[in-house]
Amino acid sequence: MTAMQVRDFEARPVALGAVVTVEEEGEESTLLLAPGGGGARLAGGTVQVVTPPSPLGRALLGKQAGDEAEVVVAGKTRTMQVVRVA
Repeated sequence: MTAMQVRDFEARPVALGAVVTVEEEGEESTLLLAPGGGGARLAGGTVQVVTPPSPLGRALLGKQAGDEAEVVVAGKTRTMQVVRVA
């Protein structure tokens, strides 16, 4: 088993290991971009795990705070604002 390396994402784009806060329709969500465990909830359910191959993971990769990410889920386009990358 290998551990995921912890990195400092200040002023860096979203990549594996990033904790990303997004805002969608006035509500903030916190996501962890991880190599596995997509859909799991951490920290008492306040952080959702997202994997890079997932539609949401692909939409977030390379984004920075202030960027918009669009993802199509069940034929509906969702637009979210990246608030913070840590």
